Amino acid sequence: MTIHNVVLSILIIACFPLSNLVAEDCGNLIQDEDFIPFHAIIEKEIETELGALKKGERVVVIRPIDAETIRVNVPRKGLLTLSLNATSISSEIERAKNTEDPNYRIVPRMSFFLANRVMSGESSWQDPVHGGMVYSCKRWILLYGNAEMEATRSVVAAANEFYKNLNDSEREETIFVYMDVPGNKEAIQELAEDLSPSIQCMPGYLSRSYSKSLDHINPNLKLPQLVEVASSGRMICQLHGQEEIIDWLLK
Repeated sequence: MTIHNVVLSILIIACFPLSNLVAEDCGNLIQDEDFIPFHAIIEKEIETELGALKKGERVVVIRPIDAETIRVNVPRKGLLTLSLNATSISSEIERAKNTEDPNYRIVPRMSFFLANRVMSGESSWQDPVHGGMVYSCKRWILLYGNAEMEATRSVVAAANEFYKNLNDSEREETIFVYMDVPGNKEAIQELAEDLSPSIQCMPGYLSRSYSKSLDHINPNLKLPQLVEVASSGRMICQLHGQEEIIDWLLK
């Protein structure tokens, strides 16, 4: 079995709760976070704000919201919150927990979104982070901003110091990604040249796309915004504004 097929067939790594600032509480589902599938199948026709979803339709699971609901991306339609029992997730979790497949691996769900897509600080955001590092991570932090804003520059500078001050083992297990919401390639490069980053970055066009599809940004709040997520994608903490984010990084 190729690594591509393994990645598409497997389900995900355990939550690594590292903050007491809880943005979304997943109740009992947290005990099965290791096994939530990357894709799920709609098990019955349902009406949604995006129109009808047909039985058998496949969706991408973005993250669990609570014990009974999940956030999903419906291809060519958009983002939805669905009841867990409208999908195949529960049965797929049970199948994964009881599998005897020797090729089965537990892999962080966040790595599906970020592997081969984030650039290293060591290369000034020019070269991708090795996929093996992404798949071995246990802590996931994403900083959303606009590289043309002074507040974003200040927060990225603080994030660089935070990341550099982690001990070696913590840094090896932590992905800290700057996401430029407008996807301004020139502004991102200028930011890298000015700040000599230690954190990672997603390139402009991917930043713009994933800033929307990962669905972390609160549209009612100004940038910059920061989220820490469990390996499953479940949000652990959500911060906004230069002062609040820098205060969190300094702690």
